[in-house]
Amino acid sequence: MSSIIEQPRKEKTPIIFLKMIHSKENDGNRAWIQRRKAKQHPNSYRAGTWGCEFYNLLQSDKDDYFVGKHRYSAYMNEQFDQLLQSLHIDTMVMTGINTNTCVESTARDAHQRDYHVVVISDATVYAFPDAYEPSLRNIDRHFVSVMSSEQCLRLFRGNSHSIIDR
Repeated sequence: MSSIIEQPRKEKTPIIFLKMIHSKENDGNRAWIQRRKAKQHPNSYRAGTWGCEFYNLLQSDKDDYFVGKHRYSAYMNEQFDQLLQSLHIDTMVMTGINTNTCVESTARDAHQRDYHVVVISDATVYAFPDAYEPSLRNIDRHFVSVMSSEQCLRLFRGNSHSIIDR
């Protein structure tokens, strides 16, 4: 995972970390809470708990950006798209946890907003294998490109603009 971050850093490409944060203030209305309880979702990503911390092997840099979110898609926080626009970003390379919820939701929304998006298959994960592969197939078939980290790095090293042309 670190090389997928290190190479873009060498190229001075912006790195944006998204962080899911739940609290009483952003739990939302009944629908969100009732759905999570009905499906017995854990009370995860609670502000101030270890479940809200970044995985310890991911090391941020002083030049990285951080955006908090409280729903699956990062676009539910308007600051995310504002940040992308201010940085003149038109292509995103995505990694992350919960491929079929957070990664897929953000990738779909990015596609709907006309961003080029690549999802790195071996740098995304989900706890339920029956959801992981179908999600990657669906993402690749309908929304954005899916490739391995090695494929992405090869393209990035060659020409960062060709990353979307596979």
